Amino acid sequence: MKKTLLLIIPCFVLILAACKKDSADNKKVTTVASVIWGGEPAADGSGWYIKLQDSSAVHPNNLPEAFMQTQTIRQSVKVTFEYTGEKYQTGMMVYSIPVIKIYSIEKQ
Repeated sequence: MKKTLLLIIPCFVLILAACKKDSADNKKVTTVASVIWGGEPAADGSGWYIKLQDSSAVHPNNLPEAFMQTQTIRQSVKVTFEYTGEKYQTGMMVYSIPVIKIYSIEKQ
């Protein structure tokens, strides 16, 4: 019985530690940014992404259709989002970019 209990307790602690979310990653951010078409993912493009003011790129997982109408123009927007903790990689990208969930987005 003691051996079983000694095995169960560490497993339980590990499960609890693995389920803890990092609160720093789940904060909403509002910023001015650009919505950009990076090319067709099936042809090694990056699809739709958002370039933030600090020049970093993020991939929106819920970009509204209204912002996916033109594939050649950078659209200046004000966006409120939070990081999902996931990474997006497609095509020839040698690095992955963070995925975001958009709460609000409007043209500037």
